[in-house]
Amino acid sequence: MVESRDLHKYLPSTVEMCSSQRLARTLLLLARYGDPEASRLAVPKISQGLLAEMVGTNRSRVNYFMNKFRKLGFIHYNGGLTVNNSF
Repeated sequence: MVESRDLHKYLPSTVEMCSSQRLARTLLLLARYGDPEASRLAVPKISQGLLAEMVGTNRSRVNYFMNKFRKLGFIHYNGGLTVNNSF
């Protein structure tokens, strides 16, 4: 998880990213909060609306990208959201 003191390291690169990249980065940061050695990393329960606020887009775009990531095999919905380490 990004500490507030480390936020300045992430802001410049995040501003230049498109919304799908910001969402992917956010999911990875949230997933890394757990066990970073696992092959699939669990993301804490979070709404698409809150993800949209974190990423700086709207819920429908988050939904679109989440479905795209799922079809590509980067994430899985199985009673919770998990992110593949290959993401």
